[in-house]
Amino acid sequence: FLLQDTKSSNGTFVNNQRLGKCNEESLPFEIFSGDVVQFGVDVTENNRKTTHNCIIIEVKLYHSDGNEALPRSPIDRSMGQIKDVDINTQTLYQLAQYIQEAMHREQMLEQKLDYLQGVIRDTQQASNEGWQAIID
Repeated sequence: FLLQDTKSSNGTFVNNQRLGKCNEESLPFEIFSGDVVQFGVDVTENNRKTTHNCIIIEVKLYHSDGNEALPRSPIDRSMGQIKDVDINTQTLYQLAQYIQEAMHREQMLEQKLDYLQGVIRDTQQASNEGWQAIID
């Protein structure tokens, strides 16, 4: 059984993976009994405050002889259909850059947090010493 997105703007998804790019026809994609198929995404019209929901179904496929089609193999399911995803080198490089930048920001935040904790500790100590001097 094959499923194809024919240039939809809101996408067709199998097991949470989009079949093709927006407004482009996807390649035929093999689906199995038990796969979760989603047509579109939730769309909210701002002017009417109306939401048009996507359609999500778990498919049960049957052959013409009445027998249910086989489910997707556990290996395909656990691999997330990586063999069918087209990721180019530029996208991977960009993703690596985003991760590196996020890690740098996290390190900077940790340094600032450590500094602020030191300031609070020093302030508490100075406050305690000030009160002690007043008492003595």
